[in-house]
Amino acid sequence: MRKWDSSRGIRAMRCTANFSPGRKEQMLARIAAQNFENGVYFMRKEMLVGQIDRYLQTLNRLQM
Repeated sequence: MRKWDSSRGIRAMRCTANFSPGRKEQMLARIAAQNFENGVYFMRKEMLVGQIDRYLQTLNRLQM
């Protein structure tokens, strides 16, 4: 994940900057699976950011 991000000049979002590569991969895999199940193959940035936000909210609730 780090090599992929750095080779493409992708900066981490502040909310995921401290995620391990494994945690980031888990988050993206979950989001991809949900979208695939719903027949969504392309999305706008705003939609992805919303899905990341919901993932983080769920993660925060589970850690409480």
